[in-house]
Amino acid sequence: MGNAASRRRSTIPTSGPPAASPAGASPKPGLESAWWPWVLLLALVTLSAYVPAIRGGYIWDDDYYADNPLLDRPGALATIWSFQQPAGNFYRDFPMTYTSFWVERHLWGKRPLGYHLDNVFLHIANAILVWLILKRCGVRGAGLAGAIFALHPVHVESVAWVAERKNVLSGFFFLSAFYGYLAFEEGEGRRWYWGALVAFLFALLSKAVTATLPVVLPLAHWHRTGKLERKDAARLLPFFAVAFAVGLFTLWVETHTLRESAEFHLSMWQRALLAGRAFWFYPLKLLYPAGLTFSYERWALDPRDWTQWLWPATALLGCGWLFRKYRMRGSAAAVGFYVVTILPLLGFVNVYTYRYAFVADHYQYLASLGLIPLFAAALEAPVESQRRRAAMRAAALATLLVLGFLTWRRCAIYQNDERIWLDTLSKNPSSPLAHNNLGVLLLGRGRAEDAVPHFREALRFKPDYPEAEYNLGFSLALRGRLDEAIAHYQEAVRLKPDYEVAHYNMAVVLAARGRLEEAAAHYGETVKINPNSSQAHHHLGVALGQLGRLEEAQAHLREAVRIKPDYLEAHFDLAVALARQRRFADAAKEFQEVLRIDPGYEPARRNLDVLLRR
Repeated sequence: MGNAASRRRSTIPTSGPPAASPAGASPKPGLESAWWPWVLLLALVTLSAYVPAIRGGYIWDDDYYADNPLLDRPGALATIWSFQQPAGNFYRDFPMTYTSFWVERHLWGKRPLGYHLDNVFLHIANAILVWLILKRCGVRGAGLAGAIFALHPVHVESVAWVAERKNVLSGFFFLSAFYGYLAFEEGEGRRWYWGALVAFLFALLSKAVTATLPVVLPLAHWHRTGKLERKDAARLLPFFAVAFAVGLFTLWVETHTLRESAEFHLSMWQRALLAGRAFWFYPLKLLYPAGLTFSYERWALDPRDWTQWLWPATALLGCGWLFRKYRMRGSAAAVGFYVVTILPLLGFVNVYTYRYAFVADHYQYLASLGLIPLFAAALEAPVESQRRRAAMRAAALATLLVLGFLTWRRCAIYQNDERIWLDTLSKNPSSPLAHNNLGVLLLGRGRAEDAVPHFREALRFKPDYPEAEYNLGFSLALRGRLDEAIAHYQEAVRLKPDYEVAHYNMAVVLAARGRLEEAAAHYGETVKINPNSSQAHHHLGVALGQLGRLEEAQAHLREAVRIKPDYLEAHFDLAVALARQRRFADAAKEFQEVLRIDPGYEPARRNLDVLLRR
């Protein structure tokens, strides 16, 4: 980068070419002597705004992350970093995130308070890094931008939702790498370069969307100097190599996982419409954060509707005009940051949540950092009038107060599942996700009759929804309507052939109806999908035994007790199967094993007495 005194900087927005720093100026933007009070105030205000969420519990899929039982198993950490499929798709959401959960599990168990606090602290750290990075880039209003980032309600989803640790943790490493690279460029030593590269790798291992950093860094360099040289590109080659490797792996995982679903098969024209509309969705939510919801309406993308093409057309025209204006280089760099970081989430690559909605608040956690500084710089623009300066400061303070209040109110929604789904349905009544999950919540409370209408509504808005089909079937089975339940289970496995729990429960209902051959077939499908299901092996063995296929029954019963050695019922049924084959000595051993597990199990004692008398 050369001598620090010759560095060129511009503010956002710029009114002309960047001015050179005066000779003899301090070479480091650094921190003012009074930086601690600002940081402490920001931390306290942000913590206060997030109190309702901190006091909340887990929601929706938090149990898959923070409350995952796999984290308690011996060797869990090694399993996480081995990227093995049996670990519960750890490879898909990346090991650094799960490692943070593993550490927390050993610190405070399953209590949600610690997980919520860590998310908030990471968010505060990210806001501080935003301030430091913008200061290094010479952006006016850096402190205000950091405060807006900390308090904006659009980020509540990323912070209050424990499962979105991916966002705040990857954001922390992304911003740390960004800051480290800027420090290296300003001549503070190669240790900053290598530190930035390591932090970037950690960011990718937390969430692959951070792969955009090697494209963002040249934008920051161009913003500060107005030029890009070959040596700048050479420095970034290791960053590009790491991003390419991890990004390619993630792309393979996502496409491999989602390729079978018809709901992800969008035409090229539909993806163009989606990108254009999503491009404008996020800035509008930043400017006017009303109607924030956990699951937005899934847009109908119709290339024949010319009005839908206005979204991508205006996006392209606006960006093209902005990048042609040299005097607005700061604004162009800011919008460029937004475009680059939001690009992976504009619909060109499939994302699992596209099943329910094409946009989500947490998608713009990092991308918002391109747009927030524009607003902050405008509020701190230099003006000569003392009155106007006071008015702008009052506007900035009012903005922070309003944002803090909106965040506090939004956090209250994230205290539990019921509030999340009721709030979602109040804003998006056609949300199949909300209807299905509210039904699951009611079902868990023993209110199957109240749950059924929600499952039916979920299927009305999304007919190809295997989870809703299964849940409806399960609810009907609980109410004794077995034939209806079987029909919905069948539809669930038609839509999702590897739906383990649907195969299993359909087999249970079929067996209850006396349709043993069909029950055995679905138990068989269950053990093909999950060979380690001791329950499925056990019930398959029982069904085969009832059909007189004793050798096959015995094999599956033995597998059940191998997987789960203290499985009392499986040992008992294995003993019965052996006795039916007149293998009395082996049967007696199994009955004895049952009594070892539970000495008071009378059926085993009676059968053992009979065998011993023989």
